[in-house]
Amino acid sequence: MPIQYYGALTGNISALMDSAAADKKDPHGKPHYMVEVNVNGALYRAAVNVLSDQNPPNLQFLCVDNYTHAILASIKGFTPGLFTLKSKAGTGALDYVQEDLFDFDDMTIVDGGTLDSTLNDRFGRAQTENATVYFLGSCYMDTSADEYFGFKPANGIHNIHMNQGSTGSFAKENGPYQDGGVFIHYPSDDSWTAMFFKFQSQQVGS
Repeated sequence: MPIQYYGALTGNISALMDSAAADKKDPHGKPHYMVEVNVNGALYRAAVNVLSDQNPPNLQFLCVDNYTHAILASIKGFTPGLFTLKSKAGTGALDYVQEDLFDFDDMTIVDGGTLDSTLNDRFGRAQTENATVYFLGSCYMDTSADEYFGFKPANGIHNIHMNQGSTGSFAKENGPYQDGGVFIHYPSDDSWTAMFFKFQSQQVGS
């Protein structure tokens, strides 16, 4: 069964919490970089994996500044907020394998600290410039208060990584056109940054 509630969160960054700070908030949680996203006064959280539950733990990662691709025509048309997407071509849904979004050979293996540093840099600039940030992954909703930033209700997005090619217990979540990623549009120079995340245990091709 594919991941549930595939979709996107579009808004502006209002607070950042790297994985070390997030671990202090919840020592029993999984290693994530946390982003508070403001959408016209409503707050949401985007949780970005920095390590894997499976071995090897370090992620494969690619950050592309000055990114260009036909997918941006759909991405920039997203309305602000949290919403689901149909997992098919032409909706803005991502598929790392079928859409030629990047070259897998360009991905590098990064530890959690290195990934935190890159996210600090790109998200920090996005916050300073009030850039629009687009997170794609799995939407969730919770009536309680957010455990990291404290806003209520605790709505947001996670699974911001490749969501196919998994083995073992995660294989049930595999599906086409439901991959996660991050896109940032900087208004100062009308440029885009794209970030793609993949677990080393995920397989591409036969």
